[in-house]
Amino acid sequence: MEGDLEVSLSEISVPVDFHNVCENQCHLRATTTQNVISTLYVPAGYYETIRKLLGVLHQLVRDMNITFSKYRKKVKMRNEGEYVVTFNEALGRILGFEEMSVYYPGTTYLAKYVVQLTVKTVETLFV
Repeated sequence: MEGDLEVSLSEISVPVDFHNVCENQCHLRATTTQNVISTLYVPAGYYETIRKLLGVLHQLVRDMNITFSKYRKKVKMRNEGEYVVTFNEALGRILGFEEMSVYYPGTTYLAKYVVQLTVKTVETLFV
């Protein structure tokens, strides 16, 4: 073949669901007064609703006396245990909590922002 060639894309297939939580991306850190630290990772996957994500969070913190609930498109966290809780940037953003905030025992917190479960970027798409 000689000369210039023109190539075009006529069809592309992409998965219906992308993970909105990637491997080792979202975690919370729970620290006791004795400085015992537990880092709990949310499993990678596509969480279609906040209820599904909160169900996973409940499993992660089931022995810590920390509960999560949905309240008007926001997340409410009740910390009745002995742990100081912090979210990493990715999980905090999804749940609507402020970045680098610390959540102390014996209190209830309502996220400042609404839940953000949408996938905003595609890391790699080969054509």
